[in-house]
Amino acid sequence: MQDRLLLLRQLRAQRITRIWLVTSGLVLLGLALAGGSMRLAQASGGNLFSADLFYEVMSVHGSGMVVVGLMAGAGVLWYLVSNEIELSVTVNRIVFLLTLSGLVMIVLAVMVFGYSSAWTFLYPLPENPGSGIATAAIGAAAYLIGLALAVVGFLLWCLDFLRAALKRCGSLQRLLGFYVFGSAGHGHSGENDPTTTNPSLIAGTVCAILGLSACVIGSLIVVLMLTSLVFPSLTLNALVAKNMIYFTGHTLANLQIYVAAGIAYSVLPLYTKRPWRLSRALVAGWLATLAIVMLAFFHHLYQDFAQPEAVQWVGNVVSYAAAIPPMTVTIYGGLVLVWRSGIRWSAAPLFTLMAMAGWAIGGFGAVIDSTISLNQLFHNTLWVPAHFHTYMALGVMFFLIGATYHVIPKLTGRQMKENVGRRAAALMAFGGYGLVLCWYISGSMSAPRRYFYPLSGTEVLAWVGVACAAVALTGAVMVCYDLVDVFLTSPHYNLPKLAPSSELAPSEV
Repeated sequence: MQDRLLLLRQLRAQRITRIWLVTSGLVLLGLALAGGSMRLAQASGGNLFSADLFYEVMSVHGSGMVVVGLMAGAGVLWYLVSNEIELSVTVNRIVFLLTLSGLVMIVLAVMVFGYSSAWTFLYPLPENPGSGIATAAIGAAAYLIGLALAVVGFLLWCLDFLRAALKRCGSLQRLLGFYVFGSAGHGHSGENDPTTTNPSLIAGTVCAILGLSACVIGSLIVVLMLTSLVFPSLTLNALVAKNMIYFTGHTLANLQIYVAAGIAYSVLPLYTKRPWRLSRALVAGWLATLAIVMLAFFHHLYQDFAQPEAVQWVGNVVSYAAAIPPMTVTIYGGLVLVWRSGIRWSAAPLFTLMAMAGWAIGGFGAVIDSTISLNQLFHNTLWVPAHFHTYMALGVMFFLIGATYHVIPKLTGRQMKENVGRRAAALMAFGGYGLVLCWYISGSMSAPRRYFYPLSGTEVLAWVGVACAAVALTGAVMVCYDLVDVFLTSPHYNLPKLAPSSELAPSEV
């Protein structure tokens, strides 16, 4: 009976993971193509489509990438640790439906009702869109409801992860690895102790705690803004609202890379044939991350001069400190794991190591922008999309692609084409870094972000960026085509065979 239940659970877990991977891959590719069309529209001087459509596409691209990037990573991490902790397949299905419903609402709000004030939805912009948009209030409400659905989905994921992880470890202290600070660095836990934790569980736990805080604050501001839409007499403090929005947005955007780090802890050791050991440095680094990420969002508000100055200095210091744990724990740890390991550079570890490079380079760009004196020059210039596309497109997305190459054989019994993966990696790296370099240079020349026309003198860089984006998108299409092809030609799940007496009845499948 236990074998039958285990097999049924494996089947359900594989099924929802397959759905996550295919849906996320197609949506992310579509959003990447939308981003490419924006760059082409800028380079063409506004001849491709109108400014109104540009800002609508920008709103879908930005919001969708944050939602899908985070939830795709959460879905993959869920699968990778599902054999270690008893995560709920039912909750995961609900999370998927809420995320998909939220994305559909966001697309409808933008493309049908004309919402176009970007993912930041700063108060009071959504309810004051200007003249000529009769359905603007409906669009703003639909957009906020779509965000709320996605936020509630991630909230459920966080709660389920914490529930299952705490069930294994017994307490939050053990789950976060506090026992490594005990005698001889191990406390009283042996390797065979079932209540011990591991790096992937620590990363997932930190992400779940941070996710809960972001989701609660995000849900609150969405409810307040929806109420303000219905009852215009209810006014909000714009600065408080902006702090709440950026706390939620910055935290959820950053969690993409931290969820991806949890994925790397599970994937990379299998290719280096070395364990990613639990250490005092790793535990301390993640505990520091837990505190730092909650405060780092203040660097987005340097230009808000009504903000208390002490808070701005906190934002500067913490933003610098945010770079230390990843560099000293995950990125350095990954390099040590690979060094002289005799690793075979298949697509999974190749994309994973490339992702660490994107994380490091993009993070350095973020630290530069978070310096108060330099932010005076770089604020709301193309430097900003340069740094976050570096650690998201060339970091988070590469982590996800590497994990996809890793889990596909377990889900389908087939492998994605390694030669396609390596060629795609080269195209995406060459095109991706070429694109962000154009942005970095344009940003240093004060070219504004979120602007329909290129700054005079940066037109050539805009066209070079278009060419580089086309190269990167070619690689992304290759990976996505291979992924869909594997699923279409592999209708059966790669499950372990049981004795005939333990086989599942058709009704159970």
